Formats: sequence, structure tokens, C-alpha cells
Amino acid sequence: MKRRLVLSALALAAGGLFPSCAPTSAGPVAGGPVSYDTMIIEPIEVILSPAADPLVAEQLAADYQNALRTVFAKRYRLTGTPGPTTVHLRARLSDGSGAVPRTFTSPRAQLQGSLGPATSAVSAVTFQGEILSPQGRPLARLAGSSLGSSGKIEPSTHWMVPRSLAEADAYELNSKLD
Repeated sequence: MKRRLVLSALALAAGGLFPSCAPTSAGPVAGGPVSYDTMIIEPIEVILSPAADPLVAEQLAADYQNALRTVFAKRYRLTGTPGPTTVHLRARLSDGSGAVPRTFTSPRAQLQGSLGPATSAVSAVTFQGEILSPQGRPLARLAGSSLGSSGKIEPSTHWMVPRSLAEADAYELNSKLD
């Protein structure tokens, strides 16, 4: 009799006899492993010298936002709604000037060709990104590439260079989650 009860209990726990009674993964269990399936990419913060052309800040934000969306859309469903399985991605681009940050909710990529004179007031720009759990715990961090690390961003540099760095930084941040 005891043997039958034990076998029945094991079968129930495994969902063998009554699949509708089987344990489900309806959400995170306190203390158990958590599976994140959605991501919010917060507006990108850009800190550039006040003398910098605002179009340059918006262009850099657009390049990074596009790269981050492309890379992380392969891993998560992108959303704007927080939830128990939603991580947050925060990103900052800074030239170290200490200027007031600008945020771009929907930046538009408008500039083409070489960076040109619009970037003459911009020194090296560094990417910083972090992915946070719904509770605010860091899951991954990256202090990424620097554009113009030789001292100044050259006006003759093509816009494909910052776009390529944005893609590389997005892939690198994604790899920190593995």
C-alpha cells in the first residue's frame, strides 16, 4: 500500500498521470531560476560638449539605438512595459565633458558621408551600457569602444565608423549575458 502511494505521488509530481497538475513555469518562483524574455531599451543618454552640434548627439544615439535593437531583438521581445521577466538596458555615450546629458526617445539618423565640421567640438566618445534585472540588479555591464581615442574625432571619418562601433558594442554587451 505504501509503495502504491509513493509511486502515485511521484507520478503526480512528474505530471505523468495528470498532466494538468504538472508543475508549470507560469512565472518566476521566489528563490528559483528566472528566465527573462522581454527587454526595455531605455532612451539613450548622450553627454557631449555644449559646443557640439545637437544633430551629432542625435545621430550617435540613433546609431546605438538601432544597433542595440537589432542585436537584442534576436534574444528578447522588445517592449515598453515593465514586468517580472523584463530586463532594462541603459546606455550612455559620453565625451567626458561633464555636460548636461541629453536623452533621445526616438532619435533619427540624418547624417551621411563624413562626420564633417559638425563634430569639431567633440572629443573621444565612449559607450557605457548595462542590463538590469526587474529588481535593478546588474546582469551585465560594458564600458565599450571609444570613437576618436587618438584624441579627436576627425571630420574626415565616415559615419560608418561610429555605426560599426555601435554594432560591435551591442554584440559585446549581449555576450556578457552568456
